[in-house]
Amino acid sequence: MEASASGVVRADEVLRVLQESMAPAAEVRVRDAALRKLEFWQKERVPGVVTSLLDIVAERERFPPDLRLYAAIMVKNVVGCTWNRSASNTFGRSFVEKREWALISEEEKEAMKGRLLPLLFSEPEETVLAQLLVLVGGVARYDFPARWPDLVRELLRAAGQSEAEPPHQQHPTQLSPESLRQKLVALRCLKSVLRALKGKKSLVSVTNAEMLRNRDKLREFARLGSLEMKTLYSDAALCFPALYELWRRWSTVQGGGRAGWREACAIANRA
Repeated sequence: MEASASGVVRADEVLRVLQESMAPAAEVRVRDAALRKLEFWQKERVPGVVTSLLDIVAERERFPPDLRLYAAIMVKNVVGCTWNRSASNTFGRSFVEKREWALISEEEKEAMKGRLLPLLFSEPEETVLAQLLVLVGGVARYDFPARWPDLVRELLRAAGQSEAEPPHQQHPTQLSPESLRQKLVALRCLKSVLRALKGKKSLVSVTNAEMLRNRDKLREFARLGSLEMKTLYSDAALCFPALYELWRRWSTVQGGGRAGWREACAIANRA
């Protein structure tokens, strides 16, 4: 595997392997070798891979939609959005977290979170957008609220504001296509995040044998878990008054049959 002196995989190497993995069936050896390398990167969370995959997703003018979609799927898989449940041990049934996210460097995590929402709002391809929505939800499950505290507020802000206009002056006929699309994407993303957070309670129920043997560790784990869940519920609760207000405002326009009612209907339905 080619890498820089620091052990970080280069962007051109990631691009080459992605392209080779999509090679025609006649080039079996090339394609299989590339697929094995992708599998290795996904399993080992090799530094530089996540950043390079996001670079490919972001370069819409340079790469075709199918390659960008492939990169989006790969980065979603590298991050991981599921938990694995394993066999029992002497304590009875135990649960082992499948924490792909924990194996990614903190530097790459922070850089990735800083790029995800801008990528979402600017992505024109629905297939790529769908993968990015799942990705944001997966990251939120791991890092919200403690390490991504502004996520929900940013999405609510994007869904509730139209460019520089105050909310009480917004009207569908005043929305640019870009602004309308941003609102709809923000609401879809918020739904993906809330759906992912439904499983967040696993953080306080999942443990391991070593922790069960150490009462102090278990007590501290429970304390931190309880604190995080209180913060999570508090932040999630912010969504519902804001979503109700969005629904009420745009439903009024829709029900009145005024100009822009179709756009209002789209926003109200998403809210």
